[in-house]
Amino acid sequence: MKKHEFSGNLGTYRIIETEDGSPTLFSSHFDEACHSLSGAEGETYYNFIEGCELKTLALKHSPLNILEVGFGTGLGFKLTRKFMTENHPQVSFNFVSLEIDPVLVEYSELKATNLKVLIGDARVTLDSYQGGPFHAIFQDPFSPKKNPRLWSVEWFESLKNHAHPDVVLSTYSASSSIRKALMLAGWIVEQRKGFAGKRASTRAYLKGEISEELIRKLSSDKIKPVRD
Repeated sequence: MKKHEFSGNLGTYRIIETEDGSPTLFSSHFDEACHSLSGAEGETYYNFIEGCELKTLALKHSPLNILEVGFGTGLGFKLTRKFMTENHPQVSFNFVSLEIDPVLVEYSELKATNLKVLIGDARVTLDSYQGGPFHAIFQDPFSPKKNPRLWSVEWFESLKNHAHPDVVLSTYSASSSIRKALMLAGWIVEQRKGFAGKRASTRAYLKGEISEELIRKLSSDKIKPVRD
């Protein structure tokens, strides 16, 4: 039986039940939960399965290469596997996740031939990774205030360097500083409705054009992009 609280390399983790009945973990180190308390499964499905347009990408690419920034509880992989098995059983996919705390990977008890978790500083492990390119990027680290190095212009440039031209990046954050960082790194940013009453989230591509409305909105906001 899994413990309701356990210690990792970065402090302690406590299991919390979210409103849709699915569990998440609260990190003492980051002082945040891994998911929205409105629903861990619901948020993950909305932000990443739907947000990264896996349904469309799976019709164009096999194998489908997915990168997740922040393994956490392993929910991203579990929901992706379920979605692909039920909707695109003929399409193979490779799932690469970046995680700094190996204890979380052990806790998840997840093992699969198409799952690879790169343990360590994501900035280092991604740069040394030889696979890809990635068609979908689940940008899901702890918040920019808690973990800014994984939300900077330089980080998004690194993601771009590992991305396929058809890539779709999705994240829960709607911060102007994050959107500006994405744009400076060469991404085409799109505003999307947020999960469970959250006003907005963000999606980004390497193709297309940014809407004039979003450009005006970001131009009028004096907040600066996140940088290293």
